[in-house]
Amino acid sequence: MDIITLNPFHAPAIALLHGGCFSHGWDEDAMSSLMGLPGTFGYAAIEEGEPMGFILGRAAADEFEVLTLCVLAQARRRGLASGLLSAALNEARRRGAVRAWLEVAEDNPAAIAFYKKQGFALSGRRPGYYAGNETRERTDALVYSRGLDGG
Repeated sequence: MDIITLNPFHAPAIALLHGGCFSHGWDEDAMSSLMGLPGTFGYAAIEEGEPMGFILGRAAADEFEVLTLCVLAQARRRGLASGLLSAALNEARRRGAVRAWLEVAEDNPAAIAFYKKQGFALSGRRPGYYAGNETRERTDALVYSRGLDGG
């Protein structure tokens, strides 16, 4: 696996990848807009020349927010998410962040377990944050955070 730094040129590919991981994937315009915001950066995990996952985050002042992290189903449980998160947290530290934040749908136990294993702790809840669809109602977002000193 190679980890590469994302740039706006990657927006079409990561939009497709995001759509393959989430029912409400972000489109190319959304990705381009996010990548153009001050403090935003990201990384992609590449295997055999193909993007298998990516992370996009934003550092501001002394905080870092994981905007999204996704890995295609066929590439999961091989360390890609851990590698991507580690690269982003290291860059956030380099930029002066001391705390990281993220939101995860409360009905995503695999992601919750992953973030807990990475040292994140529950910090709050946003009721009805994620859109519903034909088969489910709106879902709460759980807010997790951790210090960037490893705790």
